[in-house]
Amino acid sequence: MKFIKEYKMTIALVVIFIILVVMGHFVITLLIPSTNGDICYGRNAGKEDHPIESATYEAVKQSIKEESYVSDVTAKEQCLLIKVDVTVTKDTTVEQAKALGKKVLDEFTDDQKGFYDFQLLITKEESKEDSKDKDTTFPIIGSKHKCDVSTNKDCGTDFVWTKDRVAE
Repeated sequence: MKFIKEYKMTIALVVIFIILVVMGHFVITLLIPSTNGDICYGRNAGKEDHPIESATYEAVKQSIKEESYVSDVTAKEQCLLIKVDVTVTKDTTVEQAKALGKKVLDEFTDDQKGFYDFQLLITKEESKEDSKDKDTTFPIIGSKHKCDVSTNKDCGTDFVWTKDRVAE
């Protein structure tokens, strides 16, 4: 008892500090939810029913690299989005670049096209002397939203391109 009477202020401060730490941890876990490493935040429901093999991504890359005006291709899946990034040579026209969209979609099944969204980013390679005369037609971005074929809804069969949009 003598110890408690002698150090009652220190004991009270330690108890208050422990209570504040526990309450602070509780508040932080409420405000910042844990994702457990899932960058999609659990929005991948049904993904296992519509698998995409790594060979499909390789086929997309090979199909696009067949074109002489393509210098680099990357294809990856992020959540329910298939992202394809293409770098084309300096002499590529917009029409040639947009034709790559059909090549991308041809490699996927109708089931996959109905479940995943697609994004195609096409950039033009530049050299240092080109930086002053920058080509404003690139980059272009094409996107295609998933379409449920069972509803017979017309979702379009091709990409919608950002440079095709008209300012209102």
